[in-house]
Amino acid sequence: MQGKSLFLRWSLFMSLVVIAVFIGVTLGWTSSLASDPTHVTLVTLSVFSLATAWCGRLAWKLSNGQDPEEVEEALAHGWFASSLCVSVGLIGTAIGYYVMLKNGAAVGDPSEVIRRAFANTSMAIINTVFGAVCGVIVEVQSHFIGTAIVRAKREQAKDGEES
Repeated sequence: MQGKSLFLRWSLFMSLVVIAVFIGVTLGWTSSLASDPTHVTLVTLSVFSLATAWCGRLAWKLSNGQDPEEVEEALAHGWFASSLCVSVGLIGTAIGYYVMLKNGAAVGDPSEVIRRAFANTSMAIINTVFGAVCGVIVEVQSHFIGTAIVRAKREQAKDGEES
């Protein structure tokens, strides 16, 4: 079981993420995601899901004794996906603000103008938060794997000196 500790830690972390998502859905925090007309959050969720599967695969490979150098090269995709989640979220924010300003024509009752202008603000902010949270979760996964790679390299070097 010692050899599988990285994959088990990754699995535990992902289980906690799934529980947090379930709690968020139960509390209604995800209702804004369904009303996103740009669907940028779905793009972010897709990148997050693929990156999470990729990190799980790398954790499994490293736990099974694959060369740490090969896993380290592949881990670059995890770091890239983390940045991509944040960037897509920021693009969604810019789109949300554009839609907000475009739909806020200054005609009619001032309170109605303000209501129309800020109707899409939540979409802009949700994209930012969603992208940042997904990016952080992918970054934590990549960090788990990165530190395990350093440990594996150290053990390989120690085994090489003893031989």
